[in-house]
Amino acid sequence: RISCSVGHDHANFTAQQDLFELINICVMSVFYFNIPWIIDQSEYNCSARSLSEWNSRGKVNTAQGIYYTVSGSIFMVLYILCLIGMVRGKLLKIPCYRLMFFNGIIDNMDLLVGSFITAYFDFTGAVFCSSIGLNWFAGYFSWCVWFGASFNCMVLALNRVVEMIPSANGFRFLFEGKLLFLWMVLSLVLMAILPFISRTHPYNSMVGTYIMSPVITDNATQESSRFAQFLVPSYNVFLVFVLLTLYSSLCFTMIKMRRLVKRGNYKLQIQLFTQALFICSTTAMAALLYCWVGFFPAPPEMAIATHILWQFSHGVHGIMYLCFNRQIRGEVLRLFGMKKQQLTRSVVTIQSTDRRRL
Repeated sequence: RISCSVGHDHANFTAQQDLFELINICVMSVFYFNIPWIIDQSEYNCSARSLSEWNSRGKVNTAQGIYYTVSGSIFMVLYILCLIGMVRGKLLKIPCYRLMFFNGIIDNMDLLVGSFITAYFDFTGAVFCSSIGLNWFAGYFSWCVWFGASFNCMVLALNRVVEMIPSANGFRFLFEGKLLFLWMVLSLVLMAILPFISRTHPYNSMVGTYIMSPVITDNATQESSRFAQFLVPSYNVFLVFVLLTLYSSLCFTMIKMRRLVKRGNYKLQIQLFTQALFICSTTAMAALLYCWVGFFPAPPEMAIATHILWQFSHGVHGIMYLCFNRQIRGEVLRLFGMKKQQLTRSVVTIQSTDRRRL
């Protein structure tokens, strides 16, 4: 009897141990707990080759570097002008414009790493082990600001839904008073936590984008499996789902409003639909393509296109504001001394406030 009891307890202990191991494997496949300013030499050890050997494993991409520098400069200048226009036009009194302004700051941080730091890596033909410190930082920074900017995009989409869809108006309190700033604080907190629960995504000039693997060994397949982490693709899939759900609801409401609106308001809604579809599609496509490149074989051209789309998905916001938001465009033109007649009607953007509140 004692023998059977011991055997039964041992079996239970083994089953529990197996369950804990399974849970641990699942958790570790999603999260990577670490201190981000300490490089784990057991996994990111570059001592196998000399610096000159690591440099030879990279590829100088002068054309790409020039493109990222020029396009990034254009995107940032136009975007910053739009942010100045928001301040000059006293638009920050409106809650949605505060979210837009905050999102603009994060977007420009994204452009900084996605354009200028990336251009430096392309000009120097960098791989992880040829510029460990900067690449380690850029790998974390690029992932964190992408998370923050895309999270802000979801918040702005939610804000537009609760403002424009009558059945969701009861949730307007989520964007009033201190709760409005709570969204911004939450975005910053999430960005600060991410480096402690995820891996860095170093840039590799041979691939042309930021990837999960540092490419230290010669066995790319095994190394990719070892450094694979499901947190990034899981978040990207969640991002696409939320954006498509919110913007689909918004666009469906706009189509229904077509029957109710017969005057100039319908033109404003068409402009809103165009911006929503355009900006949502660029963000969603960038997220989906990064999932594909991270886990499936892809040609180098696709990896480069993914990075360009990522950069574009943040830089295009400034262009869209200038093209479709008359208030911001008017303030930017007045900034350069170009007098324009004061407009009495404002064009709504996907991230602008409800016209009844202007």
